[in-house]
Amino acid sequence: LKAKYTSSYLDEAKPVGSELTPGVRVEAVTVPDSLDWGDKGGISLIQDQGTNCVAGWAFASVAAAETMTYLGNRTIGFFSEEYVLECTSGGSCKGGDLLAGMKLMLKNGAPPRLLYPYTADSSTTPKTSGICDKTWNL
Repeated sequence: LKAKYTSSYLDEAKPVGSELTPGVRVEAVTVPDSLDWGDKGGISLIQDQGTNCVAGWAFASVAAAETMTYLGNRTIGFFSEEYVLECTSGGSCKGGDLLAGMKLMLKNGAPPRLLYPYTADSSTTPKTSGICDKTWNL
């Protein structure tokens, strides 16, 4: 990791853009050889999508949103895969579009997993009236 993201020019601080910003310097940084996000609390729980529903796309969308939330405020959010599964246009237990699930959450947010848990049900009709019409905080 260190070799990939650093090079010898970072070993010494050098002027950057001196013609535009006099006095600005890049300081050498220490990069760890490895990083375990689990140790930092930045990984969501392992989940089982079951065998009755092909919902990996929804789980991946939620995992991406949870990671972005963690990187933004250093707390992991646990968002509802069921919400993404049922409220993403064209999404169902027969498959869906990861990007569409992410766009749904960027637009409307997502409810917490505890409020609207995953059921692995092959139905595509939202079980909670109006859940898809609400906006949620991420």
